[in-house]
Amino acid sequence: MSAFIFASFTALFVTVNPLKGAAVFAVLSKNRTRPQQRRLAMRATLIASGILLIFALFGDDLLRSIGISLAGVRVGGGILLMLLSIDIVFGRSIGPPASEGG
Repeated sequence: MSAFIFASFTALFVTVNPLKGAAVFAVLSKNRTRPQQRRLAMRATLIASGILLIFALFGDDLLRSIGISLAGVRVGGGILLMLLSIDIVFGRSIGPPASEGG
């Protein structure tokens, strides 16, 4: 049981990437006061936790109701990761193309 909890926490930590999220939050909320930043952080955390809880409880049923199996999600995610890694290996830009003459 503890190995499952550790693996789940590790996958969640890597997916959410709180270090990068904290940096983005600091940049986006730099013009707000400390109490406003705390309220904003608390609200964002509660909303994200609620969404995570809803999908943890009902995600399998939702996927089943629209006809997608867990194996299909895994295959699709693997294909997306493979395409992303190919782009990284060949040095192609991952994001949208930069506008020319801006």
